[in-house]
Order: sequence, then structure tokens, then C-alpha cells
Amino acid sequence: MMTSALFVLLGANAMLSDSLRSEARSHNPWISVPAGCFIMGSNNGPPSERPAHKVCLSAFRMQEHRVTQGEFELCAKAGVCRKDLYKTRKQDTRFEFLALFSTYPDSRSYCKWIGGRTPTEAEWEYAMRAGTTTPYFWGTDSLKTCEYASNRKCKDVADPVYKKNPWGFSDFMPGSCELVQDFWQENFKHKQSALNPEGPLQGDSTTLKGCNTVGGFAGATVTARKPNSLPQFGRYTFRCVEKPVVVGGGRGRTARPGVLVGGVVGWG
Repeated sequence: MMTSALFVLLGANAMLSDSLRSEARSHNPWISVPAGCFIMGSNNGPPSERPAHKVCLSAFRMQEHRVTQGEFELCAKAGVCRKDLYKTRKQDTRFEFLALFSTYPDSRSYCKWIGGRTPTEAEWEYAMRAGTTTPYFWGTDSLKTCEYASNRKCKDVADPVYKKNPWGFSDFMPGSCELVQDFWQENFKHKQSALNPEGPLQGDSTTLKGCNTVGGFAGATVTARKPNSLPQFGRYTFRCVEKPVVVGGGRGRTARPGVLVGGVVGWG
């Protein structure tokens, strides 16, 4: 009897978690990012952004906006994410406010729960650049920042609807730093793979992207990056990615969206 009751309980918990996961995914659209190559980093920025180097990436999908408090709360209800993340006072607006003060473990737990992972630094920069080559995806004028992202200096903007980059991503610079998968490396002098590169997977500091590294608006370029020592606490946010996978076509095989390679293409 106890065994039977346990299976019923586990089944009910699994169904609840699936329902909460589905709801969380529905609040943050996934944008397909095409495979391609780009120049990562900058030879005109701080030493940490040098040298600029060519990187090529396979296709992936990334969430349109940063994870919100409401989305993170659903993960907490599922018993996966922590319940003491900073919250707004008005619970009816929790899906409008970012999951601020997220930590590196928070980002990994949440993204894994919804079936994805945190993006690599290269994936983040590629998606946010969206085929552009200027310091900001909209051009070279840093004063236009308020049209595209939240910032305390944008005092004249009330309940803004931020413009999106060419691939449809929104609100990513420079209101708060975004957590990525890679641990920190001082610069790009150490040779990396030109195809789907990953930074260090362990270390004393993680990498933050989308940060304002200089002050004002000028430092919030798409190549801006900085370290954050562990254990980390701060005004950090994140979004998740997922890669196309082939179901039933061999373990570890991948394919572009909509292309069959020995099985059915899905995302995960």
C-alpha cells in the first residue's frame, strides 16, 4: 500500500512540475538563432575584450528577455529553485520584474529545470550582436541606450517598451549584468576552438555580460565583460538557451531546426 501511495504521490509531483515548467516557458518566448560566424571581442575596448577573434556557432534558441521573478517563482514552487530570491511587493506584477540578485547556481538550476542551460559567453554575444559590427547593435551612439534597455539614468522613461535588436532580443544592456556559463578568463589570448567555444568551466570567478564597465552609458557595449568572484551576490540576471537535438537518431547528434538527421528534431 505504501509503495502504491508513493508512486501516486511521485506521479502527482511530476505532473505539477511539468505544468509549472510549461507555464514558465510560456512567459518567455524562445527565439531561433541561426548558425553563423562573427567577430567576438574588440581590439578597441579594455584588455579583457582583446583580441577580437572569429567564432562560429551552431544554431540554438535563446529566451527573448531575462528571466522574471514570476518565472523563477514557478521553479521554486516545483521544489527546484530557492524560494528566498528578491521579490517585488506587488505579486500581480511579478512577471514584469526581473529575477534580480540571481546567483550562478540559480541560473544553472532554473535553466536546467526548463530544459535548457545558461548560454556560453560566445552564444550571448553572438545573439545580442545579431549580425551587427558596431559597439552597440543600434550603432555607435551610446546616448540611445534608454531606447533599448533599462537604466537608472533613464529618468524620463516611464513604463518603457524597449526596442529590440535585429533578431528580436530585448532589454539586455546595461541595467544589470547577465550571468553566462563560462568562468572568467582575463582575455582571449589563450587559444579557443573557433567552433562553439566554451570558456573555463571552473574557477574562482564567473563571467558577467551586458554590464556597464566604464560608467555612464559608454561602457555598456555588446562586448563588455567583467568577472564576479564566488560566492556571488549582486544585481545579476540571466536568460537560458537550448540546442536543437535529434530524438531517436543516435546519442549526442544535433541538427539545425527543421532538419531531420536520422530522427525527429526537437529542442533541448
